[in-house]
Amino acid sequence: MTQLLAYRFPGNVRELENLMERCVALNPGGPITRDLLPDGFGQAASDGLARPVPLAIPAEGFDLEAWLNALKGHFLRRALDDVGGVKTKAGRRLGMSFRAYRYWLAELGGLEALPKDFPWPADFPAPAVDEGGGTEGAKEA
Repeated sequence: MTQLLAYRFPGNVRELENLMERCVALNPGGPITRDLLPDGFGQAASDGLARPVPLAIPAEGFDLEAWLNALKGHFLRRALDDVGGVKTKAGRRLGMSFRAYRYWLAELGGLEALPKDFPWPADFPAPAVDEGGGTEGAKEA
């Protein structure tokens, strides 16, 4: 079941439907077991890239803005590492100009401030939010 839940089904619902039909044909009425799944199912794609794990919102919530900044930083660093430290190529790899790349890098505090590992939402606890209790109505941000 873990492999089924983790698999992204790039063929969309048709791929899932075909897989279930296969399992029923091979073992009608019985449980779906690992041996009914096709060879290589759930393993890295043929291009050698692992399939991404879907993200979930932690039950206690998280600081979306801080996580998005960390995620931006993660990809800025990763692109720069992938192209040997050339900012023009890193920007191009991310679909932006050198100037935009340099701006985002500075905005996030420079290369030293960028996260080395993937930032998970659970690493960014939700900040305390003042809900207010007045009758002023909704406030604009």
